[in-house]
Amino acid sequence: MCVCSVLTCGRKLLGLWPSMPGRSGNARTSSPNFNQPDSVILQVDFPTSSFEVFFSTPASADFCPQYDFSRLDTISQIQLQDVLQKKAFFWLTTVDKQLLWEKKAFCQSESAALPLVLASAPCWQWACLPEIYALLRQWACLGYLDALGLLHASFPDQELRRTAVQWMDSISDPELLDFLPQLVQALKYECYLDSSLVRFLLRRAIGDIRIAHYLFWLLKDNLQDSQFSARYQHLLAALLCCVGRALRDEFDLQCWLVSILTKVAQKVRDATPSSRQGVLRESLDEMKQFFTLNSSCRLPLNPALHVSGINIQSCSFFNSNAVPLKLSFQNLDPRGDNISVIFKSGDDLRQDMLTLQMIRIMNKIWIQEGLDMRMVIFKCFSTGRGRGMVEMIPHADTLRKIQVEHGVTGSFKDRTLADWLQKHNPTDEQYDKAVENFIYSCAGCCVATYILGICDRHNDNIMLKTSGHMFHIDFGKFLGHAQMFGNIKRDRAPFVFTSDMAYVINGGDKPSSRFHEFVDLCCEAYNLIRKHTHLFLNLLGL
Repeated sequence: MCVCSVLTCGRKLLGLWPSMPGRSGNARTSSPNFNQPDSVILQVDFPTSSFEVFFSTPASADFCPQYDFSRLDTISQIQLQDVLQKKAFFWLTTVDKQLLWEKKAFCQSESAALPLVLASAPCWQWACLPEIYALLRQWACLGYLDALGLLHASFPDQELRRTAVQWMDSISDPELLDFLPQLVQALKYECYLDSSLVRFLLRRAIGDIRIAHYLFWLLKDNLQDSQFSARYQHLLAALLCCVGRALRDEFDLQCWLVSILTKVAQKVRDATPSSRQGVLRESLDEMKQFFTLNSSCRLPLNPALHVSGINIQSCSFFNSNAVPLKLSFQNLDPRGDNISVIFKSGDDLRQDMLTLQMIRIMNKIWIQEGLDMRMVIFKCFSTGRGRGMVEMIPHADTLRKIQVEHGVTGSFKDRTLADWLQKHNPTDEQYDKAVENFIYSCAGCCVATYILGICDRHNDNIMLKTSGHMFHIDFGKFLGHAQMFGNIKRDRAPFVFTSDMAYVINGGDKPSSRFHEFVDLCCEAYNLIRKHTHLFLNLLGL
């Protein structure tokens, strides 16, 4: 089936009536239950108007002045440059907006300034649109990273959003996956269900199974949003209509799998601590029956993870409040290792998803700039409110477990991490390589956690691989939302750097040149991310 006909099929499910964000239509619908493996997709019947409604779009103005920035006087240049350095429109003051709109003809050489200029427009009434559209038409084409900023709720104009989506069309599929969660959120700000952004996402989902996979789960996760659930339900139905029967059947299996694991996790959490392991193994028998009926299934965490069974004897749980399950699946590829994941029920993983997404994008920026910070990147995905999957990193322990190996006073000793790395890397060459990995990954973690304001850091949520790579887990507190004890902040340092970490870097308890190199590395990594401030503000803004 060609893309046009599939999109037309999806369009029938989307409808053409205006649907303002936060408001659902009065259409009578028969909605499929996406949690049931045998659900049937029903086409939605929308009411038709007795007369044709036409919404006209004004033509752009014939003339839009454009001047070279250097023609401004020196003081105006300095003032305008100071405003453009703010990167995000929510930092603009009333005076800033007046200056930007007054001097907009001098800003067009700075293509990334368009969101700031448009946010400064004093009026978006119908009569004012020709001037804005002329500016939009004349402005140099934005890169897709800058175009993301035009999909914010502050820009509801359909012509503007259509242009932004058009500029984003050059984005590759792997890059689109990096920003897919934000684009799904941006669907809330569309005035119509049948919009350029919806068509863009459906078209890209048809062309790449990974995009279809993650789009399905992101839409499904948003079905719990009380304000926008009806909208996401229609969009999910359109996606399922577009992707074909085989992929619909695969999604049904994944939903069934998640449903079983949710029930297992609930039973284990409700059991007494002493009986939990027995309850887990008994409850996972239903998982064995699932794989008896179905030869294989892809995990929601990653469509590349194709499993054919579960190793019940290797499954266990963690003794934290939510009692997450540690699951070991049999790889469908007989030459591949078993696939270990954590399934959480009772924890909202959306914040962890966002934090790990930001760290993953930071890591890509560093690598593109020729700086490999040796970061450990792992996946975390929400499969519904209060449940989801987290990738397990092999050959890694928490700092607490490493310190406990040195006895009850292990956390007060400086040699613990160095000794642990020495134990797992006995030769000088292996140990030097592990220390190098530690220095780079520790610097990356310091910069990432500082920028994102990640709080509640302690030795139970910082981990170390035997290869020397350090990484953080569990991001329940971020953007400066610190853990509090009464009126006292538990997180008083901007990031975690302890004496046992310094011991590994210095090669002892005295400062060395390697520590200065570590500081320089942190500064270089920070400045590289700072050059992309607008990208992170756009992503967090959406």
